[in-house]
Amino acid sequence: MYALAKEYKLDLSMFERMINNGFPVVALDTKHRMRPEISMFMQFVYEKLDDHESVINREPVRGKHYL
Repeated sequence: MYALAKEYKLDLSMFERMINNGFPVVALDTKHRMRPEISMFMQFVYEKLDDHESVINREPVRGKHYL
């Protein structure tokens, strides 16, 4: 199965396949679901990432906070 996945590039996401085949792609820059505490970690991957105002007042993430 691994050999077939490599041969037919099934190990790549649909987004990666679109990029590799020259399709025009656009990355979103506003997040509507992630709380700011979580989306801040995504800023290491995405240069511009804004939180929509709808996520600001959501209930805090449960668990121990390291921020």
